Amino acid sequence: MDVRPLLAVSDVSVNFGGVRALKDVSVEAPPRAITGLIGPNGAGKTTLFNVVTGLIRPTTGTVTFDGVDITGRSTHRRARLGIARTFQRLELFSRLSVYDNLLVAAESGGESLVKRILPPKGARRTADDVLESMGLASVRDQMAGALPTGTARILEVARALCARPRLLLLDEPSAGLDERETLSLARALRTVLEATDVAVLLVEHDVEFVLSLSHEIFVLDFGQLIARGAPEEIRRDESVQAAYLGEPEPEASREPLPPSTGNGIGPSAAVAKPPERQRMVGREGALLSVEHLEASYGRVRVLQDVTLSVEKGTVVALLGPNGAGKSTTLRTIAGSLKPTGGEVRLGGEVISGLPPHAIARRGVALIPEERAIYAGLTVRDNLVLFADPGRRRHGAALVERAVATFPVLGSRLDQRAGTLSGGEQRMLAMARALSPDLRLLVLDEISLGLAPLVVGQLFEEIATLASTGITVLLVEQYVHAALKLCDYVYLLAKGRIVHEGTPHELDEQVLSTYVGA
Repeated sequence: MDVRPLLAVSDVSVNFGGVRALKDVSVEAPPRAITGLIGPNGAGKTTLFNVVTGLIRPTTGTVTFDGVDITGRSTHRRARLGIARTFQRLELFSRLSVYDNLLVAAESGGESLVKRILPPKGARRTADDVLESMGLASVRDQMAGALPTGTARILEVARALCARPRLLLLDEPSAGLDERETLSLARALRTVLEATDVAVLLVEHDVEFVLSLSHEIFVLDFGQLIARGAPEEIRRDESVQAAYLGEPEPEASREPLPPSTGNGIGPSAAVAKPPERQRMVGREGALLSVEHLEASYGRVRVLQDVTLSVEKGTVVALLGPNGAGKSTTLRTIAGSLKPTGGEVRLGGEVISGLPPHAIARRGVALIPEERAIYAGLTVRDNLVLFADPGRRRHGAALVERAVATFPVLGSRLDQRAGTLSGGEQRMLAMARALSPDLRLLVLDEISLGLAPLVVGQLFEEIATLASTGITVLLVEQYVHAALKLCDYVYLLAKGRIVHEGTPHELDEQVLSTYVGA
């Protein structure tokens, strides 16, 4: 039967200056149900959450709660109506016990809300009930800051429930959890629905987790709603698959991009087929070896027993859904994050634990998600600055090599780097790494924020670099394009390698890792 939604977001658009973060988005969340909200990075999920909680006021559209328009109401007034949220980053009172964390929240709830959700038993009775129903009785007196991550996540949800919400917004609740902890969290959320009439709106990168829990799912991509339906409908939806993996390119259209029009961009919007090159897998041995790698951000463990190798002269892709630990793996290899376990070897030498500059001098260049250029300097100065400080005479050689690899930069050498197009800035970031000592080029989401046309050109350049014998390890959101380029693939999920093999061997596994089995 039809149930009137407790929350109704209607035709909401949000503009940040000239950037449209949401466009005419409508989402509903009924009581006693979990409603999923998914989409790739930059889809607008967090922006929508902030609209619901009142942190952002929409440019157009309305937010209705229990039939009342709350679009103009403040965050604290919405909280008093019964809207609560958790955050991707754990936000507990770490120096209080588990029980006291619950009690603080229980004492904040208004009497009118108590009658809507739980019998009016008082704050301690509420805390006792939630403690038991969420399976936290055994850790009642432990300090919240000493809990393992999975238990801390459940405590965060339990604390939100003690405030007696009518609408609970969960932001990445499974972030940093292993499979066992994720199952425990799923059981706890099902307990919520059995015990209350709360409506849950769930934002989560773990698509399989959302599919297993949600009654209905909304999918965002580039700020627009592209799909709505039951879990199985979403799993099969080709537009959802394309949002996560990129559009598969028809065989007939796989032609190289035409020459640049002078701004680094040609007229075709397709991701081009990279130039043919000799495959090197199994021929020269491992340049990079990662063995049983563990890494954490504070108390949140992100990498668990990651083992992979990159052979000399190959292109290897590290793929997986958002939050899987891909960028963390690259940061740990490059030295910007120290591992908590395991080791990284380059050419047989242990480099894990070395500072980033020491690893860079051994021939490892990390190009991060951020363009990381000196915007106020010219293209030429950006290049010369990155020549070996002890051999600045190599600056001219680096400029020459950069122009030979990325011809569009040749006409931009005296232009300020901050005035380049997004694609040109990515090219400049890669060009700075082209020292004679370069052994391993590590690329983290170089296509982020770029049009498919520009992505195609960047991938052509990566293929050209690989054809010269440079070894490449990349993380990439354009999955289909990455699969055409690489020799070998590792699939990462929840901080673990779940599959590995050639692109052809992992066709089905790639799809299931991103959009559910």
